[in-house]
Amino acid sequence: EDSTQNRLVEALDLFEEISNSEWFQESAIILFLNKTDLFEEKFLQKKIPINVSGLFPDAPTGEPDVAKAYTWFEKKFKDRCKNKERSIYT
Repeated sequence: EDSTQNRLVEALDLFEEISNSEWFQESAIILFLNKTDLFEEKFLQKKIPINVSGLFPDAPTGEPDVAKAYTWFEKKFKDRCKNKERSIYT
């Protein structure tokens, strides 16, 4: 982990690198969205918005909606994969 970089940006960049690697072109991918307990604590209880960093203007806003947030996270990762036919399981 790079302490100077946003962790979500870092995770998205790593996922993009792996999902588009020539070594894994024939492989399905399983995307684990872990640390959901920490996310829900910050998002629901502490009311910290997803875009607190200002780096994600497309993040869901308004009343915290966990389902909408998880859908947004899933899309952010899947959008990084250039092969739109690839199986990515979440």
